[in-house]
Amino acid sequence: MKPIDSLYDRLRHEYLAMTATSNPTKIAVDLERDGDMLGVYGNVMPAMTTDGLFGTKIIRVDERTGGMTARTIVFDRDGSVVANVDSVQLTRERCGLMAALAVDLFFGRKVAGGLRYGLVGTGRTNLATARILQSLFGVSGEQFSLKASPRNPTKNAHLFPAGAVLVERARALADCDVVIECTTIRDRAEVLEIDDFVGEGGDAPLLFVAQDGGWQLGASFRSALPSFCDHLGQMNAHPTGDYDWPWDSEPVVIGRDMRSPDFRDAAQPGGAAVYLSGIAIADIVIAAGSAAGRSICENA
Repeated sequence: MKPIDSLYDRLRHEYLAMTATSNPTKIAVDLERDGDMLGVYGNVMPAMTTDGLFGTKIIRVDERTGGMTARTIVFDRDGSVVANVDSVQLTRERCGLMAALAVDLFFGRKVAGGLRYGLVGTGRTNLATARILQSLFGVSGEQFSLKASPRNPTKNAHLFPAGAVLVERARALADCDVVIECTTIRDRAEVLEIDDFVGEGGDAPLLFVAQDGGWQLGASFRSALPSFCDHLGQMNAHPTGDYDWPWDSEPVVIGRDMRSPDFRDAAQPGGAAVYLSGIAIADIVIAAGSAAGRSICENA
């Protein structure tokens, strides 16, 4: 078994066992705000694993520049420090592992290797996601279609697995089974609606995975597809799971996470969207399981 496989299995176990006590809602602070779209924010995210590791992830994100500073500290049951690492790259890889977990819980791991993946955003997070899907599920480069931001339409394309295809329009992803969105949008014109992904024959992806709340996915996604999340109540600070997308006429209540039986069932009627806000339990597992905080892709 490769190191990334055992790390993923641990993450999967901890996620399925997660409770509101072991992974409380993160503390989010707006540090600066530039209108409705871009700003600087900080998060403090504590969690405890089933075997007693306790840790905290602290992160500062500047959406205007794409800058990120992050650190994760993990303590053993006896109080000794297991990890104290710069976790900027681990944050990106946590996003990739959680996207992989969403695919696993929706389709099943045995199926995941044969799926077609559309990646919206070609930044370092989706780059890590592609490498993780390749390592965990055996996805080949030819199974990836990439849609970069119109502001930088060829960004990092050469770094993705060989064979990945770069496309200009979201409609070119209609024959993908999964779309994973991770990109910062700067104005309303960059928002995508569900019809943008529907092909001429009516084909459309079955699973949409959105990182960081999924601001690029317009209101039609919430009305057309059942919505799920990684952590009830963490889309913002409210335990009800209300989240105020700027595109929706009123706050949306996401009452089910990926552990709900309804999540896999949604693969049959017509698909689902899952919004990943980032959970501390995943950061703790990855920081503790990665030697000195090195990239988990190094030994994939």
